[in-house]
Amino acid sequence: ILLLNRSRAMVAEVSNAALSPLEAEVNSLTERVDGLLAVVVSDKDGVTVVKSCREEMPNFGLSPEFVASYTLAMEQGGKLQTGQSEAIYAFHDQYLLAQFACERGSYFVTFVSNAENANCGLYPTLVGRIRAHSMTIQAIIDSVL
Repeated sequence: ILLLNRSRAMVAEVSNAALSPLEAEVNSLTERVDGLLAVVVSDKDGVTVVKSCREEMPNFGLSPEFVASYTLAMEQGGKLQTGQSEAIYAFHDQYLLAQFACERGSYFVTFVSNAENANCGLYPTLVGRIRAHSMTIQAIIDSVL
């Protein structure tokens, strides 16, 4: 069993080495953060740029329509003359969704986690790690348009 575990670790290292730095960063977050089930980086229309999820992630949190509905809610909240919304947190059954607007709403980072052990205070820090790849994300979005 020890040899099998070492083999899996080696395969994971090889596959992560082949990924782009953005994909590797997103994958590492879902692997290392307890309770975090998915990370989705999307444009303002909900089109996925990159995502990573665990097997136990429910399907509802990954659809572009679902992600875009929170993007729209953030935009509508900005019309209340309270300023641009930067984040929204919502509960769905036993799941917590946290979505952050980045680069003035040009892209969004969505976290879905198990509500029992979600660490909401950690998510702004995790967004900072993804924002480090803003130029790459923006280039991907611009190339699609």
